[in-house]
Amino acid sequence: MRKHLFISLARYGWGEITMGLRVAKQLRDLGDDVFFLVNENLAPLLSSARISGETLNESLGPLVGVLIEDIVAEEKPSSIILADHLVCGDALQRMGLTLEFLDRFGLPIIAIDTWNHAETGSSVDLVGGGEWLLPTWSSKISYGIVPVPFNATTVDHACSFMPSPSLIPRRIREHVRKDLGLCQQDQLVVLCTSEWQTNPLEFQSFNSMADSIPRLLSKYLSRMGRHFHLLHFAPKPFDALSDLGRQYHWVPSFPPMLPEQFQSVLGSSDLVLSLNYSATTNHLAIALGTPVMLVMNSCEAKSQDDIDAWLASNSTDSVREWAGKALPISRFRMWPLGFHGFLQPTFKENELLNVCSEVELLREADFLSTIDCITSDRSWKAKFDERRDVYLSHIAALPSPGALVQNLLG
Repeated sequence: MRKHLFISLARYGWGEITMGLRVAKQLRDLGDDVFFLVNENLAPLLSSARISGETLNESLGPLVGVLIEDIVAEEKPSSIILADHLVCGDALQRMGLTLEFLDRFGLPIIAIDTWNHAETGSSVDLVGGGEWLLPTWSSKISYGIVPVPFNATTVDHACSFMPSPSLIPRRIREHVRKDLGLCQQDQLVVLCTSEWQTNPLEFQSFNSMADSIPRLLSKYLSRMGRHFHLLHFAPKPFDALSDLGRQYHWVPSFPPMLPEQFQSVLGSSDLVLSLNYSATTNHLAIALGTPVMLVMNSCEAKSQDDIDAWLASNSTDSVREWAGKALPISRFRMWPLGFHGFLQPTFKENELLNVCSEVELLREADFLSTIDCITSDRSWKAKFDERRDVYLSHIAALPSPGALVQNLLG
């Protein structure tokens, strides 16, 4: 029996460890054994998955190397799997180590290559014109597995990380919506945000974008009418969205809702509004038959004139009023960090966009009409279901991550 040591070190790497746990469960089902080393902040996910492992405190610094050496000596793994390459490499660097450190064990190293480094490179554009230099792809890594739907189905070493497709039964959908106090005509839109998206950081551009975008959303969504309802999963409610009154429903994301409950709610909604192209919730929504609207901002502006020039004749009073307090604003596909240019190659020819609707944040009319169309137009939903079926059939033809890992290791 082979044993695999999974390493997931990022403090806020919930998506990354979720992918790692998916691979681990598949390997375990295939007869292998697994062990995890995770940041202590992620311990609840590890325990709920009933997978053995050990946690580390970031204050260990370079001493994390000693911990890894002890784990390898005791667990005797036959491979090391990084969940994922980006966050593990960055976390090791901040602790005074590099990915090359792992080469000393003479084991195959497999990395979950979330953003397909061959396309995206190692330079991430951040809000405010900053740059995040990622660890370059180490020559010591034996293999990379590339998750779909993050990436196109046609890339090398692609494998399916799509949750099992299913539709929520009508009786459960009606029960969920009734519990929320909704009537048959109401539109239920879900927004999920994470702790890292609102925790203040050391650079002002991030904090400014984190604070300003909810205010613009509130302006927009207040125009959606009395049948619109926003269900917000987050560590804490957004003050700006409280202007929606009883049409704003906040649900604390920690402690997390049971997976079955969350899936029931997500699958009973009319739309997922996503400010993060990388969110695994987007993929779960598609698997459950719920449309996703991906919101990005491609306008880099230091003044109102910059916004007016970018919007041409499409500027609105709402945007002008908001911009007066929000400037400067930065581009993003992953609010509020940025990642606009970095993720562009990933989504250039990605079938995921056949089942997700992209909307520019500052184009108010497009933003509102897209929500209204998706939540109200039955013919649009029927066409979405057709596109979803085609997309899921293409993903179903890909190997599972667990099977791909076993195949690569021989």
